[in-house]
Amino acid sequence: MTMYFLACPYGHEDRDTVMYRFDECTKAAAKIFQSGRAVYSQITMSHPVNEVIQENQLGENIVWPRLTRRSWKSVMNSLCWN
Repeated sequence: MTMYFLACPYGHEDRDTVMYRFDECTKAAAKIFQSGRAVYSQITMSHPVNEVIQENQLGENIVWPRLTRRSWKSVMNSLCWN
């Protein structure tokens, strides 16, 4: 099975722009899923977590590059082969 990685702009100083980008990215991911393809949408998955972190003043957004370097291969293997 092929897994598509959906990359979209996300970060911005204007919160409305961030929300718009999240919504559009998530809509695109949904269309890809509905077409029968597997997709990994990092923004769709991380935005809700970032919202909780910010609401609870626990720190800054998730640092995906660090997490991705450490776990991307494992995550993708899990998503693609299990």
